[in-house]
Amino acid sequence: MRGCSRSSARSRSRCRSRRSTNRRIELRPLELLHDAGNIGVFLRGYLHPSFAHLGEYAWQCVITVCIALWGTLLAAGIAVPLGLLGARNLAPHPVVYFAARRLMDLLRDGLPFAGAVYDPIARWLFTGCAGRGAWLNDRPLRVRSEPLAGDSLFAIRTPCEGGVPEYVERWLRHYRVRRFGSTALHLCYVALGGLDFVHDHRASLWDLAGAAPVVLEAGGVLTTDEGAAVFPVSAAQAAGAPIALLAGQPASHADAVTGYPQQHNVQRAPDVVGPLVVR
Repeated sequence: MRGCSRSSARSRSRCRSRRSTNRRIELRPLELLHDAGNIGVFLRGYLHPSFAHLGEYAWQCVITVCIALWGTLLAAGIAVPLGLLGARNLAPHPVVYFAARRLMDLLRDGLPFAGAVYDPIARWLFTGCAGRGAWLNDRPLRVRSEPLAGDSLFAIRTPCEGGVPEYVERWLRHYRVRRFGSTALHLCYVALGGLDFVHDHRASLWDLAGAAPVVLEAGGVLTTDEGAAVFPVSAAQAAGAPIALLAGQPASHADAVTGYPQQHNVQRAPDVVGPLVVR
């Protein structure tokens, strides 16, 4: 038994010595000077550069600059006229306005692709592009994931013609209301997480076209107040007809739709986010 105990003690001591050996860290600062001649070779190359291929490199730089300039001019030459002719207050004739809008719908299937909203008070620039995410300046955006609670915030359009609807009164009894005077900013604040959901019964296409990619790419849901998809819009809505919308993060949007009056034949909003809605 003594021999066994002695052998076990020796084995344990050997294991401990091996562990300590494995944990040993060797510092060799002089190894940094090993093959220091290679550093001299690189330095000599930087101090005495070769200009044999300078003409080829310069020509490639010129080609790159030309590609950038022509691409920018081509994009501006297409986007700026279409944007001006597709603006209802700038188009010279309704036919021109309708043709420009349909051409842009044809280019993007009538779905929001990219948009930007600027908050001049906070100096915040909200941007969103299909498949590339939503951003606040240099910060990526993502909606909140919590369900509605007593401290949840929502925004609505005021004034309410014909009195405050019953479902709005229900929301006011359960949640807190905030309004910043802009439907586009309301949608962007949903993407930021500052608002849980937004309802607007008389939004226009230009109210939500720039903010729709932001809220959708941030993971939000944007539908009509009946739970149907907003895009592609109808011809009447493209001409300025009001759009009743409901937007929010998925959990709060579902709760808000549940609280909407049943006489409107409401259905659950499809959980369609990001690229499934925006192409």
